[in-house]
Amino acid sequence: MNMFRILLCAMLLAGGCTLHTQAANEHSLASLSGQVFYRERMALPPGTTVTVRLVDVSRADAKATLLAEQRIKNPATVPVPFQLEYDPGVIDARMSYAVQAQIRDVAGQLLWTTTEHTGVLTRENPVSDIQLLVQRVSGSAAVRGN
Repeated sequence: MNMFRILLCAMLLAGGCTLHTQAANEHSLASLSGQVFYRERMALPPGTTVTVRLVDVSRADAKATLLAEQRIKNPATVPVPFQLEYDPGVIDARMSYAVQAQIRDVAGQLLWTTTEHTGVLTRENPVSDIQLLVQRVSGSAAVRGN
């Protein structure tokens, strides 16, 4: 009977350790927030979608790695507020991260996009009140005023 109790306690302890390890490996999400805006004095066309992405831009000779994305359909006005949720467990303080934004019309045509690097998270870069300026894409219907 004593051996059974010892074995049962050992199994419960081992199980508890496993649960603790799993809980320690699970990360709660963190978030970045800010606004997407443009300088033109015009409304967004109906049916537009604003996409904001968090990317790892650490490697200059490689494509940026997507870490988080938010799509905002039919935003009411500009500036467009965003909040990107990401896993802080994948962030490395030695690396570089950026946010990028695009605005597309109902057909998916690119109207505005970020053209400058906007660093976030590491190297004393912000995690809130991020201002993403997007530039009009030449040749788009929004640029021609159609």
